[in-house]
Amino acid sequence: MEFGFIILISIAVAALLKAFIGVIISSKYKTNLPPGPFNVPLIGNLRWLLKSFTEIEPILRNLHSKLGPVFTLYVGPRPAIFIADRSLAHKALVQNGAIFADRPPPLPTWKIISSNQHDITSASYGTTWRVFRRNLSAEILHPLSCEILQARPQMGS
Repeated sequence: MEFGFIILISIAVAALLKAFIGVIISSKYKTNLPPGPFNVPLIGNLRWLLKSFTEIEPILRNLHSKLGPVFTLYVGPRPAIFIADRSLAHKALVQNGAIFADRPPPLPTWKIISSNQHDITSASYGTTWRVFRRNLSAEILHPLSCEILQARPQMGS
């Protein structure tokens, strides 16, 4: 009984330390982000995940009217930036697409899973990603390769 209590207390202390360090680290990056609703550390805006998809659009429209055309919502610990104006979205995604094309730095466990970001879904935008994309489109998704895959006889047919 005492051993289980010690384990429970140590887990609680570790969770509190992680939350405290997360608040300190995230306070550095909050200054560069657009405004958003109040965020509870460690949980983020978990209430957005509890809503159904039909309820999300009115909430986003309400936040657009309160906070402006660009705002930040935390989904769990990660920030998600919403652009609700067509001209700003065009500027961000088309005119300045290369600036916003990169991915956020991965967590250490994701580096292990993705072979240190050496696959097309997790590679940083640049020469490595372009080579992966070129190989994918030229070799795997080439129309002749797709025809060969479709022409193979099915097993058991």
